[in-house]
Amino acid sequence: GNNFSGSVHEAVPDSNRFNQPDKAMLFDGTNDYLSLDNSAFLNLGTSARTFSVWVNMQDKGDIQCIFSKAFRQQPHNGYTLSTNLDAYGSYSQSGYRFDMVQSYNAGQYVLATSPKTVSDSSWHHIVCVYTAEGNIKLYLDGEIDSAAVITGTPGIYNTDYNVPLEIGNRGHYYDGGAYHVKGRIDEFK
Repeated sequence: GNNFSGSVHEAVPDSNRFNQPDKAMLFDGTNDYLSLDNSAFLNLGTSARTFSVWVNMQDKGDIQCIFSKAFRQQPHNGYTLSTNLDAYGSYSQSGYRFDMVQSYNAGQYVLATSPKTVSDSSWHHIVCVYTAEGNIKLYLDGEIDSAAVITGTPGIYNTDYNVPLEIGNRGHYYDGGAYHVKGRIDEFK
């Protein structure tokens, strides 16, 4: 949609939450991902944005990155949605986290972390809202996630840079494409 171009790397079509064939993408947890070419629309700049995605995670075994548009070189900026990650970036047996980072080292970031489990082999709808005031709100399965903890400094962070948005891993421009998803992803918007 939105006239984006990109490529599929090893992920294959699979059934969605309605059991309709070939409507979601299946990721094997090893090397599968989708890559959307860089677009000004995907750079958040100073605008509010909402991300919505359906996930069916099949593994609690490691951190898994649902989507990422991040660059690891200084100043460590970008945005990501990951599972099995706590507020400090350490492995956790459950939970999920959305990051907005302009310069992590300079303290210009805001993270929303929830202890609620999404890696339980069930379909979950996750919505991440980055407001015009620089705050983050998380919604899980249609309800605001009141368990989410906000850390960092809310602010309008410029995450504009020339890297693709990758679905199913953390991004090849961040750490060579780690934290692959094992499960299904559908309706990323």
